[in-house]
Amino acid sequence: MENKGLILSPILREGMVLQRDKTNRIYGTDSLAEMVTVSFNGKEYCARVSDNHEFSVELPPVPAGGPYCITVTGSSEITISDILFGDVYILSGQSNMELPVRRVLDVSAEEVSRTNIPEIRQYLIPATFNFKEPEKYMCTAEWKKATGDAIMDFSAVGLFFAKEIWEKYHVPVGLIMTAVGGSTIESWMNPVTLRRFGSFEAEVEDFQDIHYFHSFIQKQQEDANKWLEAIEKEEEHFDFSKEYLKWNTCRIPSLVSDYMDEPFSGSVYLCRELYLGSEQKEDNAYIYMGSIIDSDRVWINGTLIGRTEYRYPPRKYSIPKGVLKNGYNLITVRIVINQNNGGTIAGKPYHVYYNGETINLEGDWYYKVGKKSNTVMPSVLFPPLLPIGFYNATVVPLAKIQINGVLWYQGESNTGRPKDYADEFAAMVSDWRKLFGWEVPFIYVQLPNYREPLNTTEDTGWAELRDQQRKSLSLPKVAMVTALDVGEWNDLHPQNKKIIGVRLAKAAMHLIYKENIVYSGPIPNEISTIENCVIISFQHLEDTKQEQLLTNFEIAGEDGCFYEASAIRKGRCVYLTSKRVNTPVSVRYAWCDNPTNINFFNDAGLPATGFRMDIQ
Repeated sequence: MENKGLILSPILREGMVLQRDKTNRIYGTDSLAEMVTVSFNGKEYCARVSDNHEFSVELPPVPAGGPYCITVTGSSEITISDILFGDVYILSGQSNMELPVRRVLDVSAEEVSRTNIPEIRQYLIPATFNFKEPEKYMCTAEWKKATGDAIMDFSAVGLFFAKEIWEKYHVPVGLIMTAVGGSTIESWMNPVTLRRFGSFEAEVEDFQDIHYFHSFIQKQQEDANKWLEAIEKEEEHFDFSKEYLKWNTCRIPSLVSDYMDEPFSGSVYLCRELYLGSEQKEDNAYIYMGSIIDSDRVWINGTLIGRTEYRYPPRKYSIPKGVLKNGYNLITVRIVINQNNGGTIAGKPYHVYYNGETINLEGDWYYKVGKKSNTVMPSVLFPPLLPIGFYNATVVPLAKIQINGVLWYQGESNTGRPKDYADEFAAMVSDWRKLFGWEVPFIYVQLPNYREPLNTTEDTGWAELRDQQRKSLSLPKVAMVTALDVGEWNDLHPQNKKIIGVRLAKAAMHLIYKENIVYSGPIPNEISTIENCVIISFQHLEDTKQEQLLTNFEIAGEDGCFYEASAIRKGRCVYLTSKRVNTPVSVRYAWCDNPTNINFFNDAGLPATGFRMDIQ
């Protein structure tokens, strides 16, 4: 913020939501005044401007409601209108918290279309970094209402959470959206605290100069762009309509490793004909090309229908009226593979929707290499993986804002090194609470099931990280949402964000609003043995008399090898045995990246946490 005249913190602006029933600060700078006056609700509140031109005026607690106006007078006058008092939550973590509503319309379009709640508002802070020192103020954004087109930019998890809170309590909800895709927990941590977990300074030392930081990334991006341009410039050109029938065949979905004998980076073209019995009659025709590693372009009858420049978004492209024709239609897909393997991912939709019909595109396609590169695409530094950047640029500037809690959905970027996650999370929570000056409630999402399509092993750290998240329940004023039943094995970003938002809201109703409700899936409590039988008692599990046979439990003996266990639920306990283990030493449940056939739920429909426990 430039220090000229009266300037308020960027988050204090029209449409903002302030925390009800707490003392709120109106703060900023004024280089041309000695005193600043805030007029609110018929009263005036004053504060002196400090020697460094800063001021902070405290407003008394206000119950839920609005809209209100606030006028701030110093060297000039600023009026903030349409202010609501309600419950304010910080949304933080990485892409599954960040994922906007527009990305979940395939599963939530109807509910989104019915949502028109101006009392729910979001302030979306853009991703910015500071690897040198904490910022005083966050980046400028706008408070948006959950109405009309603006709703598409809301965090999907945040929106569904806020809807549950609004519908239950009829209190305005403010969402401060800070999450950044790909960010590690270290990026949200205090640098002083982070030193306890090892040296990190070398990672960011050169990037304390923000100009060098941007130029460094720009140079890497230019190298990557040159690689992509060379692929396109040097690839073979051909007349698809005449030549593709002479090409080799592959299947969609499949990776190139399924039909090529060696690692491949470069471009591949895929073609097939689609026969339609009528002309396209409607505008709402789409081609679904599932999920593709890495980038793609799609043509129909020579018309470019859509393109995506990176891996993760679902490929759903609108087909303009007039493109599809009666008879044979040629579909061409160009895929660029960056790092030795890629292609189309199984389990995703591949079809054309037109005139109310769905026509399957899975099966045999023709393919031809456009250009095989001798190198992989040059890597580009991904700033969210670096430590401390978001703590300095986002967390510290938010500390003057009164909030009701933090919603945290993160961990995917830490699955490669999960061992310290519980300790790091505890340290992060402690530091944030010190910043905000009170024991802020933290509600977090345990990682769902997922299997990286390019992985060849079943366990790459997701199970261990989930267990680290479970161990974090020992912290005061935290709650965890389990999600082993709502992931998509082939998609890092499962679309069913409503169920996560609802579960977060249930946890908040218990932890923050003091409702006596079931808010958590079963959590292991105590473990004991009787001869070769292991008995585990669980919290958040009903004392039912009906027995149930459970899946995904394993027992290890003194040799440390885990074997499938017979698991029977009786009341609040699970009884485990294995013919291959005489002296049980350890137990684990759902211990892989993508556990399947999950059937351990409580009566509220909430899945048990994955875990590992040793028998003492």
